[in-house]
Amino acid sequence: MTAPEPVPTAAETLEGLYGLTGSELGLDEQRFAARLGLWERLAAQQRPDAPALQQASVRAMALRAWVTTLIGKADKFRAEGNITVERDVMARVGLVNTWLSEAEAETTPPASSSADTFGPVMDEWGVQP
Repeated sequence: MTAPEPVPTAAETLEGLYGLTGSELGLDEQRFAARLGLWERLAAQQRPDAPALQQASVRAMALRAWVTTLIGKADKFRAEGNITVERDVMARVGLVNTWLSEAEAETTPPASSSADTFGPVMDEWGVQP
């Protein structure tokens, strides 16, 4: 009998999916672990009943922080007149924004169908009981 695979930590997930580590955000290991803990607590507070949505929320928060860091780097290179590097960094921002959009879409719970709602339903023929 084999043991079940351990669930990846938030840090392992971020590194595995996006190559995002603390150094990408300009954080040492301890500060990155603290930041991950904060994001996990915030996600648990926002989505206490949905662990899958919590994981997506943590990914979205981490990716937002990465975009902010990358934009800061692009601004620095632009100010220095290094437009080529600034363009490369902005291309990376575009890629991370794509991942961010995907993670944000996962944070939204699935929409319930009208069969799941209680009360009257409004359709093109009027109100139905």
